[in-house]
Amino acid sequence: MRFTPVLLSLYPRPVRARWGLDLEAELRTAGWRALPGTLAGIADLWLHPAIWPDASPRRRRLRMTTMAVAVALACGFVSMITVELGGRSAHAAGHAPLMSAGMSLILAGLLVLAPLPGLRGLAATCRIGVTRLALPATLGAGVVIAVHVGAGGAPPVVRAAVVACWWAALALGAVQTCRAIAAAGSLVDPPRPRRLRAGTAILIAGSAANAADLLRFSQRAGHDLPGTATGLGLLVLLAAFVLLLRDTHHLTVHE
Repeated sequence: MRFTPVLLSLYPRPVRARWGLDLEAELRTAGWRALPGTLAGIADLWLHPAIWPDASPRRRRLRMTTMAVAVALACGFVSMITVELGGRSAHAAGHAPLMSAGMSLILAGLLVLAPLPGLRGLAATCRIGVTRLALPATLGAGVVIAVHVGAGGAPPVVRAAVVACWWAALALGAVQTCRAIAAAGSLVDPPRPRRLRAGTAILIAGSAANAADLLRFSQRAGHDLPGTATGLGLLVLLAAFVLLLRDTHHLTVHE
């Protein structure tokens, strides 16, 4: 297959490290008809970090925690951007009690899942966090300063740039948070299976609340496209949470 290097790069790194040569050989001999199955297999691997090779139970828990945080931040981000930039129904959904409850549950789930840094590695953990989050924090602070010095009265192009920088800072902050958790590695203690299940269940409840709220208001407005699309997208992301919750039961067996 012509795009073998690209397809190979899509596999998780631990999978490439263990079976890279075999995978490359299979991809080179596979025809185009095998492409859908290959992509489906890659997606399935990303949804099951607990089965990646060369990982201790502790490492598996860290990977699953990182995935849960990534999906939760994605749910929160798309909910917020739809509420702020979507149609009238999406804006109304953002001020509804159900959306507030959903965002609160997502925040609570993230707090439950937060890895605990060890005392010996506390300074190194803080250094990783500061390094990873320095750019989004600086960008966000710049937006806040610009708003306070009068960017609201600036030309439309400038206001649009400020808004774009704000959402870019939030998106980059979400990505860097996940990278910081993964980079901390041996310096932190990831949640045990029971806490991992509890945090994931709370995130499921929060994301489901956001999805239900957006779909409810979009139906009232006659299928408001942004609200409907985000609501359906959140339901798709819920599948990743459900798979993760199911995989936590395998951790109990191995620990």
